[in-house]
Amino acid sequence: MGTPRIDHVLMVLAVSLEMNAKEREVITREMIKGFNDTCTEAGTLVTGGQSVLGPWPIIGGVANTVVRKDEYLTPNSAKEGDIIILTKPLGTQVCVNLKEWKTTKNEKYYEKAKGFVSDNEIEEMYKLSIQSMCKLNRNAATLVQKYKAGACTDVTGFGILGHLQNLANAQIDRNLELKIHSLPVIHKTDLIHKNVRNFTLTEGYSPETSGGLMTIINERFVNKFQEDLRNEFGENSWIIGEVKRSSSVSKAVMSETPEIIQVDSIFS
Repeated sequence: MGTPRIDHVLMVLAVSLEMNAKEREVITREMIKGFNDTCTEAGTLVTGGQSVLGPWPIIGGVANTVVRKDEYLTPNSAKEGDIIILTKPLGTQVCVNLKEWKTTKNEKYYEKAKGFVSDNEIEEMYKLSIQSMCKLNRNAATLVQKYKAGACTDVTGFGILGHLQNLANAQIDRNLELKIHSLPVIHKTDLIHKNVRNFTLTEGYSPETSGGLMTIINERFVNKFQEDLRNEFGENSWIIGEVKRSSSVSKAVMSETPEIIQVDSIFS
C-alpha cells in the first residue's frame, strides 16, 4: 500500500525450552539484537510486545503506522495495459532446503542434487537467499507510492500466482487478466525444482519467506520505476507480466511456458 514509514513495532518472542540455559541465553539475545537492528534500518523502534515460553525459538512482530488517506494506496486499481514488476527473485524455499540437505547429508535429496549444483553453488544460492530475505521492501515501497501503482502485494506464503490471484480478486474492474510471462528465480533453483524435488516453483505456488513486492504500474512509469530503484537504491527488479482484458471475471494466470530468468544478484 506504499507506506514505507513505520511508527513503531511490537515484538513477539518465543523463548525455547528445548535449549539448555547457555544456548537460550546466547541465541535469544542474538535474535533480539537482529530484530532491533532491522527495525533501526527501517527507521522505527520496538516499543513493546509479548514474550512466551515454548519448544521453538520464534521471533516476529507487528508494524504499526497511522497515515492520512493521501499517504497510502489501495491495491485495487489495476488497468488494462499495466505492467507487473517483481522486486526480489523467487526460490528462497528451494535454497533453504538445499542448504539443509547438504548440512544433514540427506541421501534422498542431496545426493541427487549434486548432479545439478556443486557444493560451492549451494552455498552461493543460500547466501543469495539470505540477502534477499534480509533486504527490506522499504525502498521499493517509496517508489510504489511515488508512481501511484494501481495494485501491489508482497510475495510470501501463497506463492507468486497465489498472491496475484488475491490482487485479481480485489480489483474494481472485474474483467481483467493478470498474466505472468516471466519468472526471475535464484540461479539454478529451477533445476532443483524440476529434477530433484517439486517445490511448485515454476507453477507459481512455491512459498517465499520475506519475498519482494509485486507491483502493477502504468506502462509509462515502468522504466522510471526500475531506473530509480537501481540508481537510487542499488536494487534490481524484473518485468514479469502484464494486465489484459478478460472475457470473464478477473483472474491471475501463468503463461504455459514462462521465461525463466536466472538471477545471481539482487543488487545492481
